[in-house]
Amino acid sequence: MKSNKSVTYLDGIASTGSITLGNYIGSILPLKKILNKKDKFIFLIADLHGLTMEEFEEKKIKNSSSEIAKILYCALEYEKYQNNLIIYRQSDVLENGYFAYIISKFISYGDLSRMIQFKEKKNKYLKENKTVSFPASLMTYPILMISDIVLYSPDYVIGGIDQKNHIELAFSTISKFNKYCHKNVLKLFKFKLYQFAKIKKLLDPLKKMSKSDKNPKNTIFLLDNPEVAKKKILKSVTDSENKIFYDEIKKPGISNLIAIYCALENIEIKVCEEKYLDKSYGEFKNDVANIVKNFLTNFQKKYRQVTNKEIGKVLEKNGIKARNIARKKLKEIKKTLKFS
Repeated sequence: MKSNKSVTYLDGIASTGSITLGNYIGSILPLKKILNKKDKFIFLIADLHGLTMEEFEEKKIKNSSSEIAKILYCALEYEKYQNNLIIYRQSDVLENGYFAYIISKFISYGDLSRMIQFKEKKNKYLKENKTVSFPASLMTYPILMISDIVLYSPDYVIGGIDQKNHIELAFSTISKFNKYCHKNVLKLFKFKLYQFAKIKKLLDPLKKMSKSDKNPKNTIFLLDNPEVAKKKILKSVTDSENKIFYDEIKKPGISNLIAIYCALENIEIKVCEEKYLDKSYGEFKNDVANIVKNFLTNFQKKYRQVTNKEIGKVLEKNGIKARNIARKKLKEIKKTLKFS
């Protein structure tokens, strides 16, 4: 028997760079699948995390945030769900930063230095700059991530397996904080993994499709020229077997195309495999290319209909909503800690 109780979901996306087809399939589509008019959905545009970049460009971050907000507005059908969907910028909620400092008392240097993403980015700095000098925010941003979560008391946080490290840190920090307060001030949420496959680079299908890839042929952006995107699919790497079935290990290229096809067509992998059982790679790639082209054409038509002024109003309105929720929770926390 299904419960009629409303629950809250929280998700987020980095604001740096344009949204790729991989971001859409891996991060936005899973939320779109569960959107309804009963539950509450909070989607965070993590623009403050842009400070962890080697070169922080304020104008670029601002423009990227607006572009992402417009994409989310269209992809998640904001007008349909605006009563229970909050899309907001991290930087619009000052309470997040305030509580991040408080919660940092319960997180050690060792905790932060063990984060996989920190290790990877630190090694990148070492490789590129021949030094281990890096901004402190590269290490401390997981603290802000925890604050981003707990101030909204979600029942579920949606994310990929690459966030598992951060989620585990959030769980342990919430437990420490509640133990310190002798009461369950912070809600212990459940982590809901994305159910969609990670979309890989088109020319290097062993690696995840990335916003920052230096080779534009590896990545399809939601705002790419649809015809250009079609050509990228047609030139994607596969193998010489000419048999269409899903096997990430033995057939990463064709499996990547199957993942894209199934996500955009909303069908199971088995259905796709059966449909193309006796078909050639050329025929399959052409079909995937046309599906991607049509998807981008239709999406961009909706995107162009939304003005920057309209998005500005949406972000302002949603920022107030998010801040009211965070302010109420922070007030409770401060009272518990005898700060007010």
